[in-house]
Amino acid sequence: QTATTIVREEGLGALYKGVVPTMMRQGCNQAVNFSVYNWFKKMVLEYRGRKELDSWESLILGGVSGGMGPLVNNPLDVVKTRLQ
Repeated sequence: QTATTIVREEGLGALYKGVVPTMMRQGCNQAVNFSVYNWFKKMVLEYRGRKELDSWESLILGGVSGGMGPLVNNPLDVVKTRLQ
């Protein structure tokens, strides 16, 4: 019912309002997440002289790198929210 009302009153494009900033934010978030994870992984492996992470190390690095995405993305998230 809500979607129908929005389309009727504002047009079909209104359902996609804010999609570009959302895609930009998600793309940036994933780029930061994977980049930080790979950088930390390389540092840990070089420091420990190994070729593979233990599962607990992977868990910790995933958590840290997963937290970096939103930290870097916050300005884009503010812009996205204000545009919607």
